[in-house]
Amino acid sequence: MKKIIISNLLFVIVFLASDSSVLAAEGEAASKPAAAEISLAVLVDLKPRLDAYLKLRNEQLSALAAKYGRVLDSQLNKAADAGDLKTVEAFRGEKSRLQTLGKTLQAMPNDSVAAVSAGADLPDLVADSPAALSSLRKIWVSEQAKVMLKVDALLQKSLKSLETNLTKKRDFDNAKVILTYRESLASANPTPVVAAVKKAGVVETVKAGSLTDGAIKVATKEKPFVNSLKMRFVPVKITGGPTRGRTVLFSVWETRKEDYEVFIRKNRDRVWPELAFQQERYAPAVNVSWEDAQAFCKWLTKR
Repeated sequence: MKKIIISNLLFVIVFLASDSSVLAAEGEAASKPAAAEISLAVLVDLKPRLDAYLKLRNEQLSALAAKYGRVLDSQLNKAADAGDLKTVEAFRGEKSRLQTLGKTLQAMPNDSVAAVSAGADLPDLVADSPAALSSLRKIWVSEQAKVMLKVDALLQKSLKSLETNLTKKRDFDNAKVILTYRESLASANPTPVVAAVKKAGVVETVKAGSLTDGAIKVATKEKPFVNSLKMRFVPVKITGGPTRGRTVLFSVWETRKEDYEVFIRKNRDRVWPELAFQQERYAPAVNVSWEDAQAFCKWLTKR
């Protein structure tokens, strides 16, 4: 049976703009396990890893916040010199939010599991924020996403190591707990760069479930449709054939390992052969048969 890399061409979820029936996937969002679900035996090895992650994350975000704060001070003074009280108040509000975040970053929590799940973000800006502040917040979101992408990858690597060690010790139950926890964190933070501020974010999205008849027409390259597996789709116009002129949505990336894993978990009759090498969760799903690839598309369409 021929194996293939699952590509956009195969795994695209097609949405016809002129069709009122939208093939949007209402996939599952993995829930984060509460601290109580993680046994004390595992926590002995887990807590130091989470603490190290939180320390690195907080240090890097604190350094970023300090830079952001200096820029806010500069812009606030500029607005004050211009006598623009409304803009001054907007920047003062952002400085206050930044200070609150700073206090959170400086405190090492007692519950590491809860702290990792809670994240460290600034609240959304209000819709009528000044353009100057909205532009600066875009930069903050982008730079914060870069930090989180780096430290989250390190945490995944550390948890994978713990999972492997427990498996080798034949401690399968606790290894499974770590696997579930690791995957829940990955599902909760699928693509950090997509984190957006309402009305002022790097990327605005049309969320799964919000598509009404014709709403697909508002999806653009800048504002993609995002399904519940966090796959992003942008419009492409068909230029030939019997459907020429119609618009469809294509996924902006190949179907990822983590996307296909959801399908496998829900369809126990499907066998996904193990690879001889390690893959990151964002890597393209490989070693999949043509029949299973078709089954994935049909499954995702029906959800």
